[in-house]
Amino acid sequence: MRPPHRVIRAGNANMRGDLVPASRLPSTTVVELVQRRCEARASRNYAAADALKERLEAGGVKLQDCLGGGTTWEYSVSRRDGGGASPMTALARSALESHTDRAAVSRLSDEALALCAASEPLLGRVAADAAFDFALAGCESAPLLESLAAAQAAEFDRWRRPQPLVSLQVCERLAAAGLGGAAFARAAAALERGGAAHAAAAASLRGLSFGSPRPLRWLWRRGGGPPKE
Repeated sequence: MRPPHRVIRAGNANMRGDLVPASRLPSTTVVELVQRRCEARASRNYAAADALKERLEAGGVKLQDCLGGGTTWEYSVSRRDGGGASPMTALARSALESHTDRAAVSRLSDEALALCAASEPLLGRVAADAAFDFALAGCESAPLLESLAAAQAAEFDRWRRPQPLVSLQVCERLAAAGLGGAAFARAAAALERGGAAHAAAAASLRGLSFGSPRPLRWLWRRGGGPPKE
């Protein structure tokens, strides 16, 4: 049986939340984010509003905008009930969207670091993609970036079959974020477990660095032009 709702009022927004486990976004954080989204919508900053909505949904929150203004919210049954961005991905995208606001990037970096400290693994390429986006956003938190690199390295250890192309793309994004080292070695080791056919791909991973052409190409794509001399 689901617990009763409670009604929270913040500014002009009416928000409804369940009493839920702490693994989801805390209700205080939800209230703050919903209020910020209402303010963004009121000022017609729809890009920021969409980024906040994505972050809330990734944290297990379902939103309903009201005709008379304001927004109601409730926790979804599960934050992994059918796709969508992971909480880490949502934080990283929000940081990138807010790259001109240093305080916002710092706050999002702190939230992401706390998420890294949780027991849930970051699956697939989530950690590398988040590191890349946080780096582009100007994140100054070395502990966060290093934690994301370590999380991606741990994910390579879990891969049961060689994935040469994905491994290359993931490592390139880590390199473009100024990271790598142990993660590259463990990605290479994951490929080598697949046999000699992957030896060349493994060697290319071990040789990656920030100055390699392919990581720089990622920066070019996302930065809007080639690296300046």
